[in-house]
Amino acid sequence: MEGIVTAKSVMSFDECESFVNDFCADNIFSDPMLSNAEQIKCNLINAIEKKDSHTVISIWRNRQMIGLFSFLTLEEEQYLEMLVGLSRCEEAYSVMFAYLKEHFTGYSADFVFNPNNHLLFNFLKQNGAEFYEEEQRMVYNNSALHVDTTGVELLTEPYISSYIELHGTDMYWTGDKILAAKD
Repeated sequence: MEGIVTAKSVMSFDECESFVNDFCADNIFSDPMLSNAEQIKCNLINAIEKKDSHTVISIWRNRQMIGLFSFLTLEEEQYLEMLVGLSRCEEAYSVMFAYLKEHFTGYSADFVFNPNNHLLFNFLKQNGAEFYEEEQRMVYNNSALHVDTTGVELLTEPYISSYIELHGTDMYWTGDKILAAKD
């Protein structure tokens, strides 16, 4: 497809709500950080409002949105983390990366995304990204009364040092940072 492709800041959720809804049932391009109403609120709606710590951009070809990306951006730590990445268009990922290179030079970055999203995976791979063993997020909403929980314990003082050691220091979200981020 031809046309001018641009990135612009998202000013309100209304601008992108229908675009987001179009991805909800897409097994390949849906986003794991938008799996419920609370995540949409935290990772997109609130991110649009928190311009001091978040960046939300949309990618447009002519008058059609082809991508939507939300990032946690911590200037003092020179760190960014993709919270939302929605596009079915390789060109949108290319424009998003160009935007990041222009506005966040020197930052380290983490990308949380649907492992089926081959476009983003390939783009990251082509640009030298390192991939950690896939992490899975599981939400269970039913009663667990009949589950044997023998051996399962709360993370308490005797286990904290092992937990910190398990979540190494070669990544942004170290064990110390995870324990400090209670939310």
